[in-house]
Amino acid sequence: MKLIVLDSGSKANGYVLTNGSEALIIEAGVNLIEVKKVLDFNVSIIQGCIISHNHMDHSRYVQNYARNGISILAPAEVFIFEHNRNKAVKPLHGYKLGGFKILPFPAKHDVVCYGYVIEHNDCGRILFANDTYLVEYKFSDLNHIIIEANYADDILEKKISEGETHPSMRKRLMTSHMEIQTTKTTLQSMDLKDVINIILVHLSDDHSDEKLFKDEVIKITGKQVYVARKGLEVSLSKNIF
Repeated sequence: MKLIVLDSGSKANGYVLTNGSEALIIEAGVNLIEVKKVLDFNVSIIQGCIISHNHMDHSRYVQNYARNGISILAPAEVFIFEHNRNKAVKPLHGYKLGGFKILPFPAKHDVVCYGYVIEHNDCGRILFANDTYLVEYKFSDLNHIIIEANYADDILEKKISEGETHPSMRKRLMTSHMEIQTTKTTLQSMDLKDVINIILVHLSDDHSDEKLFKDEVIKITGKQVYVARKGLEVSLSKNIF
């Protein structure tokens, strides 16, 4: 199994999990043509798409996906039209899309939002937590973690003091996105013994430091750490070599 990053940030979010015979799309913020390209136009292997919430950078193309026969799992607020492939998920209820087992859980954002635990025989258990300022739940037996590291308080405060960022952004970020220290504390609270990869997602263009964030997470976890950028591909095995 591999993770392919289509995009990750405030403009668009999209990821694909695929083993060559099955694929799961995570978020619908990227045009379907980009999904088709990374799958060599083998759309028959797409088992479905899961979406965290209704902000456009995560759900802009949901209608296009559904109209092309892709099953959608998402909060009810995402759906603006009826379609028999749409399913409004309930938190902590299990779902299945092909060989992918999906467990949604409530995230902390400024709208209804879910994180997901994704399980497949080819990659083990993946935690996906994006656009949330806090992960309240504890999950065991994780093999890979995809988690937000949106901003750093000191970078934000510096930008505000220099007049580059409006002070209102402080409250907005605190109640919607995960600060790097919270990311680190969240990871430290988890049982990481079986975790192979940690992928940091949704870094702010203005209030983050990619190298610093990556180095700090490596330091506290000792794991392989990646920062999600368009075009990144990460092999997601469930075996530690």
